[in-house]
Amino acid sequence: MMQDNLSLDRTILGYAISSKQFAMELANSITFEYFYPEIQWLYKAVMDHFLNPKFKEIPTINIIEEYLKKNYSKASFISSGVELFSELLDMELDPAEFTWYLDKFKVRYNDQVQRSCASSMVKLIKEAGGNEDERVGQINDLMRKSIVTIDSIHQRKAYKEGSLADSARDRATKYKQIEANPEIAKGIYTGFSELDRITNGLHPGEMLLIGGPTGHGKSIVMQNIAVNAYLGKNDPMIDLPEDLESVTGGKNALYFSLEMPKETQERRIDACIAGIPYYDLRDGSLSAEDKAKYSKSLKFQTRYPRTFHIVDMARGVTVRDIELKYIEMKEVYGIEFDIVVVDYLGLMMPTVDKGSDWLNLGFTAAELHEFGRVYGISTVSATQVNRPKDPNKQQHSADRVARSAMIPDNANIIIQIGSRGDDEHTRPDMPMYLTKVRDGEKGSFTLMKNFACMKVTDMTDESFGDEDEDDDGI
Repeated sequence: MMQDNLSLDRTILGYAISSKQFAMELANSITFEYFYPEIQWLYKAVMDHFLNPKFKEIPTINIIEEYLKKNYSKASFISSGVELFSELLDMELDPAEFTWYLDKFKVRYNDQVQRSCASSMVKLIKEAGGNEDERVGQINDLMRKSIVTIDSIHQRKAYKEGSLADSARDRATKYKQIEANPEIAKGIYTGFSELDRITNGLHPGEMLLIGGPTGHGKSIVMQNIAVNAYLGKNDPMIDLPEDLESVTGGKNALYFSLEMPKETQERRIDACIAGIPYYDLRDGSLSAEDKAKYSKSLKFQTRYPRTFHIVDMARGVTVRDIELKYIEMKEVYGIEFDIVVVDYLGLMMPTVDKGSDWLNLGFTAAELHEFGRVYGISTVSATQVNRPKDPNKQQHSADRVARSAMIPDNANIIIQIGSRGDDEHTRPDMPMYLTKVRDGEKGSFTLMKNFACMKVTDMTDESFGDEDEDDDGI
């Protein structure tokens, strides 16, 4: 029998193995870290089995016993673990008390986080010595992480619910509002007309993934979407008005660069915004005309009342790290960001290592999508695709997403860059295939490459169309 101070842990675990409904609610709202160490392993074992796409079931006592024998050698521990699981199965639980117990559990963990933060701060103050700048930075970072953790404790991940009858009047009112002002229904426009027609822009909580082979321009497409969202219809070659409050359109963008330094990313974006050759900008050999464009672009960026913030972070970054920086930058600028771009998904890791590459990538995609939904922002990232089964025929499908079949499940929109052979880099056009659109039709469109200036632009006079025989769909 476990100690009395674990009674709350035992109750929550009892609910976790009593029904799929409670197990899913707990999976969406807490982690194993909420439990005392003595019982963390059991919750983790239950959830690892329950969330595994191969099973999707609450483990039985036989499964738990096999898990213990595989991971532990001490016979007494295995025996006590099986006994505990058996006791939890026999617990009498009132479904009406679940939310009450869960709230108590969250409050307890909230208190633990606060105490841990205070203890760590005292330790840092004692050990920092005379290095005040280092101490202040470490304590600020510790406080930010604690705040994010505390915020996540009380976030609800079940978003909205209700019957059709209850919301019918509200839906009618919403439609009339959109009918009177169609701008209400528009999301963030990417600058690619066919994509924007099908999606009506990227909406809060949606995740767009760009798929393509290595070297085919995924990062440039992502960058152009971010730049187009940032600019809106504002032309950086035209002077802004004196009254900046009269400037309309454009979005605030937060851009995470995981594979190139901030300075390099800034040059690429400068070349894109000004429409000037990247290598000439890098090498200091711009023509007089391009220098004038560059100067106008920099002046525009200095005065423009929208924010494009670049964060250079190392590979292996987690969504929790992205969230921390997002919250920090909101405080620094005093604004709401509209779009978050991460270049790119394959370089990230999940908050908790899942033990295999395909699970790690799948859960990272799920966490990034969840991040966008919780904060009501659009997220954009990229992913590799596998080679087509038949090299003589293009095949465009979400099934070609590489490394994890879980990745496409977590995207609202997937665009795949077409590949027509080894000479793809010499071709001026870029075929794009919408292989998944959760709230619209599939289709295709074509962009024009201007990689010298780090740009891809719309080509509206030519399209592959929905009837393209190579579009296998999903």
